[in-house]
Formats: sequence, structure tokens, C-alpha cells
Amino acid sequence: MHNYARSRRWRENFVFVAFAILFGGGLFLFLLLVSGTLLWATLAVLLVMLVVGFFHYMFWGRTFEQQIERQISEPAKGLYPPSVNGDVARHAPRSSPSDPR
Repeated sequence: MHNYARSRRWRENFVFVAFAILFGGGLFLFLLLVSGTLLWATLAVLLVMLVVGFFHYMFWGRTFEQQIERQISEPAKGLYPPSVNGDVARHAPRSSPSDPR
């Protein structure tokens, strides 16, 4: 039974991929016939945008992501009110200007 389920799943996936390729190829050919060389130009622009975006992420985005991860993992200093840090007495408001606290 287990082997039957695996082969059935493989057939379903194969049929899905085959139909996707056939439909995608047919759509591509239709658009190529309708638009002529405009489709190739559009695909070239999309490819250039993909390559530029990839290099932008590799040079800037990864460094920025690592910097943010470091900031998140470090404990925050001075961001919490004094009662959270345990310095209540030192930072408590003075009752009068002559109070030596």
C-alpha cells in the first residue's frame, strides 16, 4: 500500500509538471507570435533586473541583515526605564531641590 501511494504521488507530480510546461510553452509561443520581438526585450529587461537585484542583495542586503541580527541579539542598554534596570533609588525624582540623593 505504501509503495502504491508513493508511485501515485510521483505520477500526480509528473502530470502536474508536464501540464505546466505545456501550458507555459504554449503561452510563451502565443505571446511571441502576438508581440514579436517585444517579448524578448521584456524578458531581457526582467533578467537584467533579477541580476541587479541579486548583486544588490549580495553586496548590501546580506551585510545589513547580519547587522540587524547582531543588534537584535545584543542586550539593549539604556532603552528600558530605570525601574526595569533596578536603579529606582538613583533615578527616583527628588522630593526637594536640597535632597542629596
